[in-house]
Amino acid sequence: MKISARQADGFVKNPDPKVRGVLVYGPDTGLVRERAETLARGVVDDLTDPFRVAELDASAVVKDVALLNDEAAAIALTGGRRVIRFKDAGDRLADAMKTFLADPPGDALVIVEGGELSASSKLRKVFEAAGLGAALPCYRDEGRDLERVVATTLADQGLQASPDAVDLLADLLGGDRLLTRSEIAKLAVYMGDQEEVGIDDVLAVVADSSYLTFETIARAVLAGDTVALGRGLDRAFAERESPIAILGAVRRELQRLALFVALVGETGSPDAALKAMRLDPRRHFRIVEPLRGAARRWRPDDVAVALTWLAEADLHCKSTGFPDVTICREVLTRMTSGLKERRLVA
Repeated sequence: MKISARQADGFVKNPDPKVRGVLVYGPDTGLVRERAETLARGVVDDLTDPFRVAELDASAVVKDVALLNDEAAAIALTGGRRVIRFKDAGDRLADAMKTFLADPPGDALVIVEGGELSASSKLRKVFEAAGLGAALPCYRDEGRDLERVVATTLADQGLQASPDAVDLLADLLGGDRLLTRSEIAKLAVYMGDQEEVGIDDVLAVVADSSYLTFETIARAVLAGDTVALGRGLDRAFAERESPIAILGAVRRELQRLALFVALVGETGSPDAALKAMRLDPRRHFRIVEPLRGAARRWRPDDVAVALTWLAEADLHCKSTGFPDVTICREVLTRMTSGLKERRLVA
């Protein structure tokens, strides 16, 4: 059977009891490993138990499928159902799994970990078509799903975070589920007895050179500094950073600026606006000072126009086929030079 990405977590927690083989695959290798282990622990508490957990080599099973049948039919000396695992499997295992799933002996659960398999993958098709098999995708967390994973993992560590800190963690940790959990565990050690995680805490523990480069670019745009922008983009593209990620970093800074300007208009006080945004100038100086400066330079209409340009550039990067590096550089340069000359118009 074919499991959708939306159904994946529910299936892992409560798999169909008739399923005898599960293919866990996708680009997020950490999530593949995590879900495979969760499935295995649903059968066996101790994954190091040699009597109930067996790891087979795909190359050996391809040559002799009887090896898989023998393991599946074996009875554990200590009693209980068994788990058979394959790691880094590919299409070469397709025929052996098709034979096994057609008439599986014993009651063992076979868990196959694959990589980024295309829709045309023979191995995927075998598990999706088999009545006793299931194909479970593991795509990288994005958007609200990523923020949910970050917030849940923080809660598991007894931590809370401001919305900005959650956004920043999501930016830095979205590629791999296990890396996300590992970095937040490291953050928990850093926090000690403190429970409230702020942006500076994330910067101190998790932020890498990529984030700092993105920050430099975003701050250059807000400051109308075309020279600093050019240097930042040159460095980012030399390090093969994603133009889409750069556009996202600038968008988040502009959204923060839009909120700050709106709150200043409502309260009549920059200090009151910062308080409403839960930004302490003593603790969040990296954010507050550039924000105050940008608010003196940007009009509300400028921010709205710039956000529209960024949305269009993001769409063009993903859909037109034009070089995304060129699109990114052009829109940010136009935005920055336009602000400097007070001609930022739609």
